[in-house]
Amino acid sequence: MTEQNEPQAERKLTILEQVICAAPIALVAVGGALGGLCGGLAWAANQKIMRSSQSAGVRYGLAALTFVGAVALYFAMVTAIALAFPDLFAR
Repeated sequence: MTEQNEPQAERKLTILEQVICAAPIALVAVGGALGGLCGGLAWAANQKIMRSSQSAGVRYGLAALTFVGAVALYFAMVTAIALAFPDLFAR
C-alpha cells in the first residue's frame, strides 16, 4: 500500500518539449543578465507547464504565452531602468 504523501516521479520531457521550455533563454543573447533572468524565470515556468496533465495544445499555448510574457517583462525592466537612470542611456 502506498502513502498519499509520496512524491510522484515527474515525467520525462520529449526533445521538442525541452526545446520549447528553453526557448526563452535566448533572451540572454539580446538582453544579457536581464534577459537571462527573464528567460530563466520563463524556463522554470515552462518546465511546470510542460509536466502538467493538460492537453498538448494548452501546454504549448501556455508556453508560448510565457515566452511572450518574458519578453514583455524584459522590456518593462529595461524601460524602468532607463527612466530611473537616464544618464546610462545618454549618448
